[in-house]
Amino acid sequence: MNTFKLPKGYNPKVSHKEFMSKLSPRQKEAYVLLFTGLNGKQISKEIGIRIKTLKYHLTLVYKKLGVKTRRELIGKFLENEKKK
Repeated sequence: MNTFKLPKGYNPKVSHKEFMSKLSPRQKEAYVLLFTGLNGKQISKEIGIRIKTLKYHLTLVYKKLGVKTRRELIGKFLENEKKK
């Protein structure tokens, strides 16, 4: 298994404790990389999985967090950040 590496320029504020606690290690990788602006193909290459596998992991992330799209996920994150 690959060691999880934070992407260059990653801001630790991106990790939301409530969200992150619900995710598997692979889902955390995909979640964090969503905030770097990479597209699906780039994210899958970065973490060494097929695009189909990435989509599966992201579907689980969305479901666990109660959203349906990447846009909703980021909106929910930003909404929670404003509450801090």
